[in-house]
Amino acid sequence: MRLSSKPTLYLQYAQHRLITSSAVVYLKNRITKGWAPIENDQTRYKPVPEGDKQVIRQRLVPILAASPPQIRAQLVATLQKILHYDFPDHWPEFLNITVNLLNQQDAGSVFAGLQCLLAICRVYRFKMGETREDFDKIVEMTFPQLLAIANSLVNETSLEAGEMLRTVLKAYKHAIYFELPRHLREQQQIVGWCTLFLNIVAKDPPAESMVEDVDEREQNHWFKCKKWSYVNLNRLYVRCVPSLGRGRNGTNY
Repeated sequence: MRLSSKPTLYLQYAQHRLITSSAVVYLKNRITKGWAPIENDQTRYKPVPEGDKQVIRQRLVPILAASPPQIRAQLVATLQKILHYDFPDHWPEFLNITVNLLNQQDAGSVFAGLQCLLAICRVYRFKMGETREDFDKIVEMTFPQLLAIANSLVNETSLEAGEMLRTVLKAYKHAIYFELPRHLREQQQIVGWCTLFLNIVAKDPPAESMVEDVDEREQNHWFKCKKWSYVNLNRLYVRCVPSLGRGRNGTNY
């Protein structure tokens, strides 16, 4: 069976809720080992053919958006591996796909867009030079909508909203990890994002998140949101205050 048929089969099965996680795990492992295999690697994994790669790139995100949480987690890991090698040179349209998802009205599509944007931020986490300039443009294009989505989620109480908000906070964390992008240095953006973080920290946790087991409570998405808000505030402080507003490379903030 050709590898490219796997996503097609999964999409067909997903419509009837017959897909098993083992098929998605197989796909993830196949792509991990075969998307860009190491030369002279004497393993049983063969390179994924270029024709199959194109089909997978076309079908993966729509399948991800329609998947239940357990399946989606495996597909996100698969997507991240592909982006590591292919974005932006071999998959330039992925950014437009992400922006389109972020602007949809249904929660499933928006959540998929958030996960796609988080994956992009992870790709650029440690990059410098011209590639960092490319990321600056991506942030300028996507983060205003990201902040708007986050502000719409902060007053919600559902577990799903907490997971979406947590994804936003992780995207911001990865975006500023190495250096604060130009767009996020603007005063309006700093105020907007810091206000969001403070609102999350001050938010009373939803009643359903207040389970008796403390360890279990800490794993709840809403408590994770508080954690990542503190992390982002601390990162901003470390980046901006000690250096009097100068970046890692001496850039004025």
